[in-house]
Amino acid sequence: MTHLFDLSGRTALVTGSARGIGYALAEGLAAAGASVVLNGTRADTVAESVGKLASAGYQAQGRAFDVTDEAAVADAFARWDRNGVPIDIVVNNAGIQLRKPLVDLELSDWQRVIDTNLTSAFIVAKQAARRMIARGTGGKIINIGSLTSEAGRATVGAYTAAKGGIKMLTRAMSAEWAASNIQANAIGPGYILTDMNKPLIENAAFDAWVKSSNPSQRWGTPDELVGTAVYDGRARRFRRSFDCAPLGRQAAAGAGESVSPAQAASWQELAHGRDIHSRQGRMAISLPCRRQGRQHHRLSATRPSGQDCSPALLREIDRLEWRARHSGH
Repeated sequence: MTHLFDLSGRTALVTGSARGIGYALAEGLAAAGASVVLNGTRADTVAESVGKLASAGYQAQGRAFDVTDEAAVADAFARWDRNGVPIDIVVNNAGIQLRKPLVDLELSDWQRVIDTNLTSAFIVAKQAARRMIARGTGGKIINIGSLTSEAGRATVGAYTAAKGGIKMLTRAMSAEWAASNIQANAIGPGYILTDMNKPLIENAAFDAWVKSSNPSQRWGTPDELVGTAVYDGRARRFRRSFDCAPLGRQAAAGAGESVSPAQAASWQELAHGRDIHSRQGRMAISLPCRRQGRQHHRLSATRPSGQDCSPALLREIDRLEWRARHSGH
């Protein structure tokens, strides 16, 4: 099962990763085999964190730049292009918090929170996605949302608006870039023990409320988010081509073939948006083909052993196989 979460050969950029959640995610991705690029606004703290990872035997480098500065972000990606560093995974983690009632919040403060927590995710992901599409290799975008992506709280209006925006931005990215084999997901942490939450942790009443409001009766820790990030960043690639053919014919997947964005989109349409991969063995499944009305077609796919594929895709294959067995096909 370890190959399902092996990120060897992948390079992951984690913004705002000199400390806190970002550093924990970078360390986790590095432990899964990825080469990580740390980011922050202070070169000294970024270098210190890179040193920690390097001393632990991980592949790490750092780049200090302001993720809200579009020119600085573009320059960073241009430098990676020149140095032959393709960014395969982006974790948009950079964020700030400003607790103040909305009626007292200055527009400049509102804008600063929105720019850092929301607009930066668009700026960084846009640069990464352009290159992922041009390379034809796909990639992963992981945006860090929040509990406030779903629920509002007093005194954090700008942060709530930004994190709610992250939720919908992630959906837009997923819808727009899926055909290019770029998967976009968001992680919404609850109350986590970080420096940003230090004022809340030190507030006895709020600390007691957090602990009483969840079954574990404690704050979360940054390392508890690592598994989700590694899962979302897993190195799944389309290794097989699929096609739709009338019953009686087989659309076999040739070993080592890759799927173009157009083919991937076509297959997703034929399979009603389902994302299918292959494993060892052969299966033949009858599915309705949208392009030819309700006429049933048969899919035949060779499942190669040792290929990397996600648990979600394996579950989908199992589900389709169950349908095939119990429908008489």
